[in-house]
Amino acid sequence: MYRRKYLATIGVVLTGSVAGCSDDSAEEASPTDTPTPTSTDTLTDTLTETPTDTPTETETETPTPEPASFEVVEINAPDEVRVDEEWSFSVTIENTGEASGRFETSILAKGSETDWQEVGSISEEIEGGEQITYDSKTGSYPYIDTLIYLFDAIDIQFTIQVLSATLSFGEDYRSPDGIRMTVNEIELKNSYTYEDYQGEQAVEEASSGNQWAFVWFEAENDSGSEEFVPLDSDINLRAENTQYDSEYINKEENAYDGGEVGPSIVREGWIAYEISDDLDMEDLRVEYFDSDFRNEWGVRWQA
Repeated sequence: MYRRKYLATIGVVLTGSVAGCSDDSAEEASPTDTPTPTSTDTLTDTLTETPTDTPTETETETPTPEPASFEVVEINAPDEVRVDEEWSFSVTIENTGEASGRFETSILAKGSETDWQEVGSISEEIEGGEQITYDSKTGSYPYIDTLIYLFDAIDIQFTIQVLSATLSFGEDYRSPDGIRMTVNEIELKNSYTYEDYQGEQAVEEASSGNQWAFVWFEAENDSGSEEFVPLDSDINLRAENTQYDSEYINKEENAYDGGEVGPSIVREGWIAYEISDDLDMEDLRVEYFDSDFRNEWGVRWQA
């Protein structure tokens, strides 16, 4: 009895652990059934038909060139000129950008007592990184002044100082009011002779340590109308930092006489100065300055 019970217990356990070991399980399972083989075609087809990803081609953008930008890199102009002296200037402009562009500006100028006036203009196509040079026309200015030049498109300025004219003895100066004038020579003397009231020749010695300087001056009214030529008191004689004024002397013959004269009238003669006796011709210069309500002009003659 105990043996049969023990075998029955083992049979239950085996049935639950291994399928197909009992007679009942053998009848339910078909011994001829075999697993359906997995088709390799399906896997192969899947791998073959899966598209391969192609990297997207990135387009390289062409960089945009920097726009045109202009800069004045050089101004070639005199710092100082003389009244009526001819001169010119030049300016070099660079396109500091990469793209080509047109540089355009008006060139304006003014004096200390005048308004802005257009004296030129620039309109040039400049390639990126390239330069152009503008050359002004030759000109002159009749007044003592400081001229200011302006390139209005880029707000660049420069100045030119106009000084009094400097001439050699015998050279003509024409003033803005139409008076032609010159200093022909200077005579240095220790004494001069003159005719006294009795009609006799008299001698006038220079004071101790001094000498006489006779400046021979000529002025012509070339204005075409009544005009004033310089007075003798308008003509100064200078040596270094000393100015000598004209003096009245007893001598009258050939003396210079200025004042109001008609068209084409010429006045010429000497103007006397008493100067230090250690001066010679190379030390001396003759100066004339005049002005109106706005402008000043002047000239200097020297050996």
